[in-house]
Amino acid sequence: METTVPAVEKLEHQPGQWGETALGLLPFLLIGLATLLMVAPVSVSAMNGVMILSAVFSLGGYLVILYGLLKGWLMGFPRWVYPYLVYAILYALFLSNASTPGLAIFGTPLFGSDLWGWRAFVPLGIVTLMALVYSRPPWGNLVRLGKNIWNDWTRLSFGLYVLMPLATIVSMDEVERSFRFPPTLLAVGLAIIGALGYMRLGKPWQRLAALMVCAGLGVGIMLAAGDYFWQTHIMNFSTGESRVLDVAVDYGRLTSRTAAGVGLSLLILLVPLPLGLLRWLWQRFTPLPGK
Repeated sequence: METTVPAVEKLEHQPGQWGETALGLLPFLLIGLATLLMVAPVSVSAMNGVMILSAVFSLGGYLVILYGLLKGWLMGFPRWVYPYLVYAILYALFLSNASTPGLAIFGTPLFGSDLWGWRAFVPLGIVTLMALVYSRPPWGNLVRLGKNIWNDWTRLSFGLYVLMPLATIVSMDEVERSFRFPPTLLAVGLAIIGALGYMRLGKPWQRLAALMVCAGLGVGIMLAAGDYFWQTHIMNFSTGESRVLDVAVDYGRLTSRTAAGVGLSLLILLVPLPLGLLRWLWQRFTPLPGK
């Protein structure tokens, strides 16, 4: 299972090949499909089947992402693997604070109503152990991970970009499905377009711009739609249906809340920026060899 790491990592100004691009898009396709199934406006009779299918894609997608993380780790953390790394950690953190009382294997309840706790990190721990065993030396690819981020800090931004499709779930929580589905579809599509731009564009600033534009538009659409819904509808949570209110929309409030959410999402993508500034200062003030 050991994977050869290229002697020279092509970091800066080359678009990803289509095979690499497909791997970079895969997490967003899996998460997006699970999200769309979760909010699909289906009949009550079909609801259970759709929710089960969404759970299958969610858990199955997580296993695929773990395998992708292992493959990318053994390849020396190429550009496409960073969403896998961030999502694997976030999913384990989420699952550690969740309980699955209805989950059973061959009719035997798994953990009952107890939280998953540390057990949620077991799959990620297995991947880490396997990667260390098959890497030569075991810490070599971790060193390469640090070098890759040091040379191109936008790789870490690409990892954090995986938060965008997850934000679509939270931003319109409990909104009626028929209203929620169209903006969610747009946001998922924008997340995929941003990931495509990151993988196919050459210069780091172009890649970052693709992420920020698509993240800003996607989050903005979701937040604006959610605020508009709660201003103009009243929800019956027992039936899952809503009633339209005859009220004027406060567009000032809608705009300010949307702008705040978009600004926060862009700041999250810029969290690794100090690394880029530090590298620039290092190169500027460190004398070249022979001078």
